[in-house]
Amino acid sequence: DGNNNVVSFAFDGLSVKRGDKLSFQICADGNYAWDGGQLSVAIQSVTNVTVTPGDDNNTSLAGLSSMAQGTDGWWFFEGTNPANAKLLTKMNADGTAYVSRITEALEMKKDYVHPGATQDAIYQWVVAEDGEIYIMEVGPRNGGNLITDAIAAATEIDLAEYTCMQAVGDDVSSLYQKEPVRCASSYILHSTKDGIFREVRIDPEIEKNVVKCGILVNPGEEVRKFRNGSFGLGAMVITFDDPEEMCVKIDNMNEYIHVITE
Repeated sequence: DGNNNVVSFAFDGLSVKRGDKLSFQICADGNYAWDGGQLSVAIQSVTNVTVTPGDDNNTSLAGLSSMAQGTDGWWFFEGTNPANAKLLTKMNADGTAYVSRITEALEMKKDYVHPGATQDAIYQWVVAEDGEIYIMEVGPRNGGNLITDAIAAATEIDLAEYTCMQAVGDDVSSLYQKEPVRCASSYILHSTKDGIFREVRIDPEIEKNVVKCGILVNPGEEVRKFRNGSFGLGAMVITFDDPEEMCVKIDNMNEYIHVITE
């Protein structure tokens, strides 16, 4: 309702000894007729680390052999800018990503990154040798799951093509913000349960709207219940006559598209 109150606090570098107690007291400040709330506390040890380089100046972030901090001179931090960045120490369950103890959603892998609610993901690479380096690629994502295809279907502008044009030095001055000429959406094919994939059945009512479909699994392959994007079985681009039709059908897509498993 816009009336939420947040009080942020931080104790940087608070010295403690084993057995010390930290108390967090929430008082009514003279008025106890107030809504309840949440105390969110993150405590972590101060990490003193010497950020060191790798063996040489030849490296690829996506090609790291290990996610250990400092591998090939790569370090994983969180913060609002490099000056206040703090080294990440917590990893996800399978050890493929660093996650934050103090903010939601932050995830850093060697080939994927998601910033946090209050902290940015900060990669740092330390130069190993004097000389010249060439940054071969900083890869912008046009978007997976046929996002660029959906944009092309809606606006008739192919962002993937423009990205390739720019990469080889072609003129891209014709690219502009164009209003959509039709409604379009991408849709991720997924299973609602674990099992063996058999087929995808598409209701005729929605089949006429499907302009592109890619299925990544074959009949007889094991599939898992959808939990995140990595469990997708394929993707579609679907166009609609108007926003109302799009909203109604997208909200009820399970009535039109069925992934058959056994």
